[in-house]
Amino acid sequence: MPVNDGVLMNIKSLMQIEVSFMSKSGNISFMSKVLSKVTNNTSSIEIEKPIKIDRKELREFFRIEINSLVEIYSLKEDSLSTNLVRDKEYKVTCVDISGGGAKLISTTPMDNVNMIEADFSNIIQGFNAISAKILRCK
Repeated sequence: MPVNDGVLMNIKSLMQIEVSFMSKSGNISFMSKVLSKVTNNTSSIEIEKPIKIDRKELREFFRIEINSLVEIYSLKEDSLSTNLVRDKEYKVTCVDISGGGAKLISTTPMDNVNMIEADFSNIIQGFNAISAKILRCK
């Protein structure tokens, strides 16, 4: 329903409107003009194609969709020192990555894995493996 500062609006042809909505990739907004209005069982409007669509990221860092296979290794403390060493290898799909983290999907359960090393060399040439802490697991 169209609202302006919380008040329902009556939409008219040729009216300038701002359209905004939230998607999983961010807040989307654009300016347009109403071309026509149709009211049957439901109300709908036809709008002019927007010149520019703005997307505001919901997170602090921009997320880049990758959808590529990545090798990760669970890390455990070395019994002779306090260093972390590779334990088990997992093949996972990296869905997206940002400056604040990455979304990984594994078909293999990773119970009790807190720290990992991720090898992105098959995606980014010359990129070294990085160590990371798992924050959430579903």
